[in-house]
Amino acid sequence: MPHSSSSFSRFAMAIQHKMSLAILLALASLVGCAGIPKNTPYSGGKHITVGDGTEDMVLDDYGPSPRLLVSCTDRRHGADTAYFSGIVTYDLQSGKIDTMEIREYPVGLAFLPHGLDLLQVGDRLQLYAVCHDDKNKHHWIACFQVFEHQLYWIQNYHAGMLTSPNGVTALPDGSLYVTNDHLVRGSFKESFLKQRKAQIIRFEQDATHKVAYDGLAYGNGITSRNGYVYAAATTENAVYRFKIAPDGMLTEKTRIAKVHGPDNLRWDSEDLIVACHLRLVKFLGHAKDPKKYSPTTVYRIVPGSTKPIPLYADKSGKIISAAATGLLYKDRLYIGQVFENWIMEVQK
Repeated sequence: MPHSSSSFSRFAMAIQHKMSLAILLALASLVGCAGIPKNTPYSGGKHITVGDGTEDMVLDDYGPSPRLLVSCTDRRHGADTAYFSGIVTYDLQSGKIDTMEIREYPVGLAFLPHGLDLLQVGDRLQLYAVCHDDKNKHHWIACFQVFEHQLYWIQNYHAGMLTSPNGVTALPDGSLYVTNDHLVRGSFKESFLKQRKAQIIRFEQDATHKVAYDGLAYGNGITSRNGYVYAAATTENAVYRFKIAPDGMLTEKTRIAKVHGPDNLRWDSEDLIVACHLRLVKFLGHAKDPKKYSPTTVYRIVPGSTKPIPLYADKSGKIISAAATGLLYKDRLYIGQVFENWIMEVQK
């Protein structure tokens, strides 16, 4: 979430400065909590150090050697560019780790990546990254062409209505859908009162844009497939499916799963994989202090079934706290999280 977690982290810091723990606990009761699954098929796990704040990641299996592209930003220090940020690759066969070189990016523009998407567009493999410059209250989506070790900047998508972008999904026709997690960035009122003020913004290839859907409570992870958009609403504890209308608007909102605190969404064949935040107050504590743990869960959402399948759970959060992304590759589950400098690899 700079946010999803980043917005989570930004929102956490705002609350910690403004509210006592007693008030936090009272408000948290409005959000609720959920039980921790038991006997999940994946357990334990090893840490793979890549870079601070591994909030999102995508699978790049277009080349000869499959790899993860990981969005890294030091979210505990916010927009301070003295700390590491960038896109890090993890080769799933060799285990090699590299930081991608960014070419042709506008001089002086911050690059603190957040949500990611990857799409083959014609003969080009393109990476889309949600970016934040909180100091200047500026947010955008950066588009790059992906090469082996380099990202060549193509264009930015920005609009005043991008108040707090979190996730992005790119479509083959060149359009994008972007979730705003808050109407007012970092608003604890919106989050704790479950106010449905978050939006999904549609960009055309020429960067013209409009609000495609208005009325989510903490819009978060987003993805698309076969004429539908899927979006997580964190404080609604729901994952929704929308039909893409001919004019690009999102219609026929349907809740496909109830999961507590959903974050990013990734595909595994026809199923969705979602990482979740089960204890909001503990997440807020972890945002400030890495020694304060926050429990983690990862679920599989099967189309046609409203009951998600637990894949992984860490009740204490000591193995991994604040998980933001779950991604399956062959027999392994990879989990990214919001604040620390590693991803986790888990086997059955």
